[in-house]
Amino acid sequence: MFERLINGPAVDRDRSQPAAVLTQAGRDYQAMRAVLAELVPRVRGLLSGPGNEVEVVADVWLTLQANPGKAANLLGAIAIVDLAKHAASPGGSDLWYPGRPI
Repeated sequence: MFERLINGPAVDRDRSQPAAVLTQAGRDYQAMRAVLAELVPRVRGLLSGPGNEVEVVADVWLTLQANPGKAANLLGAIAIVDLAKHAASPGGSDLWYPGRPI
């Protein structure tokens, strides 16, 4: 699972990504960022309500599963990259980690 990210560089700098993948990601990137911007406050609201983090994860997972696979995958990829960017920013190393209360 997730071998490409775990066992080596996700992007081989000696080879370019397939043109079709780059074209699709570029075309859909801004639209998916808008969706992510809409979903994050809603998820924060769920996290501040009754229930626990696992229940919120299950709700988000079900939401993603109800959408076309490629769109949900791109949304997840953008969220992971955003999280990595924020964690790597100055002062961001303690921004979030698994299990940290929100």
